[in-house]
Amino acid sequence: MRKNLMLAGGILGLLVLVVAVFDPLGWFPTGPASVESDATISDEQELAPTPPQGAGEAKTKRVVARNLDGEQGKDVVFFAQTGERVERFEAGSGWARIPLAAEQRTSVAALALSLWSEALELPTSGSILSEDIELVLATGAADLELAVSIDGVDEPSSPRARLHPLGTDALARAAELYLDHISTGSFMFFGKEGKLAWRDLPPGAYEVELIHDDCVTQRLLVRLQEGQPLSMPVVLQRSGSVSGSVSGAAGQPLAHAQVALWQAPNSSALVDPLQAFRTYGFFPTTAEDLRLETAADGSFRFDHVAPGTWTVLVHATGFRPLVVTQTVQAVSGETAKTGTLTPTSGFTLSLQLVSATGEPVEDAQVRWMKRPPSGRALPERPNSSPSNSDSTGFCALPGLPDGRIHLQIVHPSFAVVEQAIDIQQDPLTPSTLEIVLHTGRNLSGRVLDILSEEPVAGVNLKILPRPGAASTLAGFGPAFKTELVTDAEGAFHFSSLPPDEYFLLAHHENYAQTLSAPIGVGAGHPQETTLHISPGAELAVELLDTDGTPLIDTWVIALGEEHQDFRRQQTDAQGVAHFNHMPAGIYKVMQADSVAQATSKSGRLHRDYEYCSLMDLEIHTVLLGGREIFSTLEGFVLLGGNAVSGRRVVLMADDGTRLATSDKSGFYQFEDLVPGNYLFQVTHGASSLGGSFFGSVWVGNSEITTRDIVLPAAELEVHLMDASGGNPISQIPINLRPADGTAVAGGQFQSSNDQGVATFSTLRPGRYLVCAGEAAMPFFGGTGMFGANMVEVEIPADARGAQRLDIRLPRSAHFVATTHDPQGRPLANVHLHYENSKGQVLNRMSMIGSNANGFVELRGLPPGIGTIVARHPSFGMARIAVDLVAGQRTSRAMTLTTGALVYVQVTNEDGRPLTGVIATLVDADGAPIHRLSTMEEAQETRLAYLRGMEQKLGPLLPGRYSVKMFRPGEKPRYHPLEVLPNERDQHLRLIF
Repeated sequence: MRKNLMLAGGILGLLVLVVAVFDPLGWFPTGPASVESDATISDEQELAPTPPQGAGEAKTKRVVARNLDGEQGKDVVFFAQTGERVERFEAGSGWARIPLAAEQRTSVAALALSLWSEALELPTSGSILSEDIELVLATGAADLELAVSIDGVDEPSSPRARLHPLGTDALARAAELYLDHISTGSFMFFGKEGKLAWRDLPPGAYEVELIHDDCVTQRLLVRLQEGQPLSMPVVLQRSGSVSGSVSGAAGQPLAHAQVALWQAPNSSALVDPLQAFRTYGFFPTTAEDLRLETAADGSFRFDHVAPGTWTVLVHATGFRPLVVTQTVQAVSGETAKTGTLTPTSGFTLSLQLVSATGEPVEDAQVRWMKRPPSGRALPERPNSSPSNSDSTGFCALPGLPDGRIHLQIVHPSFAVVEQAIDIQQDPLTPSTLEIVLHTGRNLSGRVLDILSEEPVAGVNLKILPRPGAASTLAGFGPAFKTELVTDAEGAFHFSSLPPDEYFLLAHHENYAQTLSAPIGVGAGHPQETTLHISPGAELAVELLDTDGTPLIDTWVIALGEEHQDFRRQQTDAQGVAHFNHMPAGIYKVMQADSVAQATSKSGRLHRDYEYCSLMDLEIHTVLLGGREIFSTLEGFVLLGGNAVSGRRVVLMADDGTRLATSDKSGFYQFEDLVPGNYLFQVTHGASSLGGSFFGSVWVGNSEITTRDIVLPAAELEVHLMDASGGNPISQIPINLRPADGTAVAGGQFQSSNDQGVATFSTLRPGRYLVCAGEAAMPFFGGTGMFGANMVEVEIPADARGAQRLDIRLPRSAHFVATTHDPQGRPLANVHLHYENSKGQVLNRMSMIGSNANGFVELRGLPPGIGTIVARHPSFGMARIAVDLVAGQRTSRAMTLTTGALVYVQVTNEDGRPLTGVIATLVDADGAPIHRLSTMEEAQETRLAYLRGMEQKLGPLLPGRYSVKMFRPGEKPRYHPLEVLPNERDQHLRLIF
């Protein structure tokens, strides 16, 4: 065995250091042992009795190294972690006493005649065992040699390398001890004449980091096999340099600016990897030598840069992060110059944080983010780094971007503050903003089992603000927690809450998900809140094949109607799927392999499902399957008594849709249908914008059901003109819908052509409302130059061909509102709608709601007398009369009154939900109350209409109403409704 060298003291230190470093190469003879760091055990010492250890002496442990045959090893070297360094202990007869640490375990490994043991952990000095610790010398060592050269250079190199073992097993730990000792803790090794070599390494995986002053650092992964040497050539690539400078717009050098070099990944990413840097200045992960600070004159220089294409990133305090659009090309042996880089100045927002009594608030943590807290956060970097207010309550946020940002201010003694501010959009935006922090409220309590009243530990709780609250409680700063887990006593505690109403959402694997009733946190709030959670209901679904045989290992889906909760279970050996801990509610149960199959099975409307209503703590069983699809629906599409070809017929049910197109003879057909009631829609081609016709059909048990679809022949031709000059107006959105509020899918939509004309076809007789203008359908966009107009038109029963309607659009008006709740707090997500003097609604759907400050606007309105309706989707509404002036902006403050929500589930006489039924409202006099909605609500309503789910109406103020249920081609039905004061919501199941 080749013994490793040891450090010597005094004048020989430098020489022995060189020997110790290069000894793995085998170029120097073995020297004497170091008195300070290495201990040599002679044969006489091994045989001598162990002297007693006094109280002040370090305690040791006898460690013996044995071969596989059980004999003690010869010429053994032990490597042990003693404190912060690794020491070597030599033993000719195979054992040594290793000192033990008082507070940590000691790692030790042995090497003898090129055989390694695994590393073991010795006990602490306070728990010494009487037996010896034995190490087994069982693994053959390996040698590693690298021949290093530089590409394009004939002279031998002087390489350096760091060698690191990979892995966490006991043999890798032995390698760490060995390398730590022979490198004196640096893991750095020096070679000469292009050679690097290591002897007697434990086998395993290693990372070799090759370093050279003129070359790019290269990392290799090598795996050494037991008892085998590994020799390999390595060619290093000469590095290049990149230099430049950073200055402000006025030419002043920017010292201490952060500059980094970055290379785009080869694979395409769905998310911009530099988005967090562009927004908040967070640099992507780069090597240490690829990021630096500029000098006093603003200059920078990167050496040892790998040849290739690099992107330069710059960020300085007070400036926006800069991604240099022109990449820099690094070349071997050359210096690439970037020139002078000039980042854009950002806006500096100064905050003065004070308490309600005017005292400065110190150590408040301030963060900002670009997107609203309720929106999609940036990956990994959802917000800025925190800034803290000083002793005067002052906090500066430099380098902010233009546009809207969202602030969150957190202090343990005050309520969290979330506020949106527009940067440099409004000339009146102050550079210093005073923000008052109010006393925070706490919400504490316990979660109990509803049956035993015992506390439940491990419940995941999330706190949710009331809908429309100014604070979203997003918790985008880690100092403010909105989620926690109950302790052993079932207790929870949320702090720093603004006074408001909150909900608690509880999750636990052994209980049903629970949403609490609204909890008011403010003056008079009780000290403790108790939330009871229930094990929920149990549902067993027995699944049968068409011949009545149980289906095993088949997926069964339970889809909650109220919140669209999705659960999936496989059937067992008896064909039964078991669902546990189900919240009370109505569920649609079906066989499917996925959510997609739950809505459409191979394109067929199979209707193989059941509805069930689960009560809390109920055990319910459902029989599913055993049905057969056998009916066919066919007929002709007729217009004016003639067959029509090329019309698309869409057959709709709550479990999907199917398509057919009428052929040259007008014939259409749907095969393999389950008997039931279906809704159909007929359109021109693939689009429903030009005109569509709705109807319903019952498919019976007979083999063939025949239904001819007779389309009405009436058309309406709308001409749009400028009210001032009479010129046609193109690209203006137009909405046509029945005046009684029974619009199917919102009516028909079009835009005027270059001649200002739009044609609506297949119209039934009756009164229609035509709404033209950008405010009528804001989702089409536009400049808002023209005000909208609403015209009521009558289609007579004997109408044939096209009926002309001229509409003139005036110059537009603009309305702005600040919205509040009854306590004067700003309401977010409030939407505006416009009614004319006849009570007709211009824009039934709204796209943009109020911001966190309650600010909202509506452009493109008609001048004159009307009513603005402010509506929050779940909180309430308000109405205000206005007299708008063309070309002017009208501003009002609006306070919303709390309203009730009504959820209507339409069913047949057997309680099975029906598709294609529209639920609307009429007042006590029978006048229609137009359904108002946001884009999200419109999508939910359309989905509920097609699938027979609950439809939401409201919010409604106290009063008497009637629910009008309408299905195309059938007579409407009515159901009385009364909304009481302080009522929050109602759930109705109505038979159609």
